[in-house]
Amino acid sequence: MIFTVERKTCWSWRILLAVLPLLALMLAQVGDGAAAEVSGVYAVQDPGHPFPDDIMNNPNVDGLALRYPWFALERSEGVYNWGFIDQEIARDMAHGKKISITISPGRFTPPWVINQGVRLYSFSWRLRGQGPCRNIQIPVPWDPILMNEWETFVRAFGARYYSNPAIVSIKIQGVQANTPELILPHSGPWGGCPYSDRNANWQQVGYTRTRVLQTWQAYAETYAQAFPNKGLVQEVIPDGLPPIDDQGRLTSGRFDEVAVPQLIALGMREFGARFVIQNDGISARWNWDLLAQYGNRATVGYQMLWFVTGDPQCRMNGGSSPCDAVAVQRAALERAIGAGASYVELYPPDLENPAMQGVIADAHRRLTSRNPVLSNASPWVIAGGDRLN
Repeated sequence: MIFTVERKTCWSWRILLAVLPLLALMLAQVGDGAAAEVSGVYAVQDPGHPFPDDIMNNPNVDGLALRYPWFALERSEGVYNWGFIDQEIARDMAHGKKISITISPGRFTPPWVINQGVRLYSFSWRLRGQGPCRNIQIPVPWDPILMNEWETFVRAFGARYYSNPAIVSIKIQGVQANTPELILPHSGPWGGCPYSDRNANWQQVGYTRTRVLQTWQAYAETYAQAFPNKGLVQEVIPDGLPPIDDQGRLTSGRFDEVAVPQLIALGMREFGARFVIQNDGISARWNWDLLAQYGNRATVGYQMLWFVTGDPQCRMNGGSSPCDAVAVQRAALERAIGAGASYVELYPPDLENPAMQGVIADAHRRLTSRNPVLSNASPWVIAGGDRLN
């Protein structure tokens, strides 16, 4: 009997030693609770522009959404320029702000990557809706050279910042064109430019819905491993992907209505509580019904469609007048909170508007008092559980 106990004890220790690495990985997915803190009012700014002091000092601004282009951070292979990110993070931390970071490839891929022979996709785009239409080239997201270089960068990015407690979320990037959102150009008057058949162009470079989802999953798993204790945010819109099915055939719609729900389900299944869904187009007149369905099951965030302060077009109110900035912003925030938002991202003109401070304070109070879905979710979720085949 004693021998049996000793033998079992020996095997127990061996089993324990064998599972410790797996247990560490599983616990890393839960991390230090940072993902559960993706809540409140965030300021979002154009890449390379520091946040004004009055935003940094505003107690009702809980966090800052930092955005950077890849080409500014890795001008040559393996040579990283983290300096201005480090400076901004240090400043943000000194003001007690939470941080979300986006670094984007797509149109912002460094030339040295492109010059290796990456396959490109071309389309017309009017930058910021102004000036003549230009021919824009982006890497095909599943090009193997691009995937290798981008995933190498993400791992270096994670090695530098994953342990920083102020950083609560990282936005998954890799399948995109001009913006951080999951958008690939498709046929129509895209970007204010004349109609062109971009769907056929995608078919020529091997686009299928399955390939896009597999590519996204590969990138997302790299992020999950590089940032084992952070929220993983995916920005999505209803009509972001061309109407092409799993076999590469055109469907009857204007865009693919199937891929984004599949991607959300995949993200929630594979990354569990850490997966965050964001839409960047909420306004006083519109919110996405699909995301509202996830409001009580996942962490959902919204970025305002535009700023309302000083916008003569009043885009946040569907172009309708009169356009009272405070009333329009309040209506947009009510939509977000009513749809189950855990956080909202606002632009500096609205955050700096003295008349808007009461609306911002109310949003801060209501969003930070919510019980984050993440804090109640099961921790036993690890990346790589289910792969698309």
